[in-house]
Amino acid sequence: MLFFKQIMDEKLGKKDFRDFYEQECHICSITLQVIASLEHKDRSLFDILDTLNISKTAYKDLREGEKCDPEQVNRLCSYLGLQKPGLFKDCPNLK
Repeated sequence: MLFFKQIMDEKLGKKDFRDFYEQECHICSITLQVIASLEHKDRSLFDILDTLNISKTAYKDLREGEKCDPEQVNRLCSYLGLQKPGLFKDCPNLK
């Protein structure tokens, strides 16, 4: 199975798809940055997920673009030091 970022890099290179994606998709660049950062951490991914109380299934869904839970992404951003004001202001999934 392809990593979601690989698919997105290929698809977002096409203007028609990018325009559609920006209107419809709820997996944002923040989520892609989090996934990329986690894939390159020295610490075990499973240790990080356990520390943040995120299930392996939830991470798999996030990584594959199946379901983005902004609360989980927010915890991951905090862990990775990616927090900044207004980071999730445009998130349609944030309750």
